[in-house]
Amino acid sequence: MTLKIGHKLHFFDQLESTNNYAMQKLRQNDMTHGEVVWAAHQIKGKGQRGNHWHSAAVKNLLFSIVLTKKIEVKHFFKLNLLTSLAITDYLADQQLKSLAIKWPNDILIEGKKIAGILIETILSHQQIDASVIGIGLNINQEFHHLNGFQRAPSSLFVLTRKKYDLAEQLSVFLGCFQNRYDQFLAQDFETLQKDYLALLFQKEKYHTYLVHGEKKQLNIQGVDFDSGALKAIDLTGNEHTFMMREIRFI
Repeated sequence: MTLKIGHKLHFFDQLESTNNYAMQKLRQNDMTHGEVVWAAHQIKGKGQRGNHWHSAAVKNLLFSIVLTKKIEVKHFFKLNLLTSLAITDYLADQQLKSLAIKWPNDILIEGKKIAGILIETILSHQQIDASVIGIGLNINQEFHHLNGFQRAPSSLFVLTRKKYDLAEQLSVFLGCFQNRYDQFLAQDFETLQKDYLALLFQKEKYHTYLVHGEKKQLNIQGVDFDSGALKAIDLTGNEHTFMMREIRFI
């Protein structure tokens, strides 16, 4: 029987990184499937491309979910997919609209970042033995200045002017994650992929992107769900695929 997501919660006032802690405990065989590591404040929270995740102390949800069910490497991006949808499901349950998934790891609302994802894995041969799903979700933070942010951030408080109980919101989110993870385990990839594409940021519209340092007009068509590559066409209709570090949104 697969243990429920969140069956055991480890809370810390402060950690360098919830992902680092979870990965360390996994390597020591000291974590089971579904355990969650939650920190009120991260000193060295990690984002994609080696960036740091900046969050005010005791304002937001900063946590990592441990998955120890073995999966094939080709399903790695589907972990990102189901996590993105769990976040958008949670936000939709808050009666929020204008949600979008900005490939590969950000969740936007009204064009502003409200959440980010960082997934790390333990591999052996052609399978993933364990995964740590790191999530930063802006809940009660206010943003008075935008220095250092590529795209203006947002939070539940900014959008609703209400303060939220973090423990309660984490519990609600973990229910959303469980639902999408169950779809993944049932191999209902068609539903997951359809729902993801419906929310893909800037899909089927021409925008300017930075590709290997050069500005290009591209039209996002979708995602290769096996490789995780972004699929797009240029102004002449030629097809292109991009991995994470090959294209930037500007």
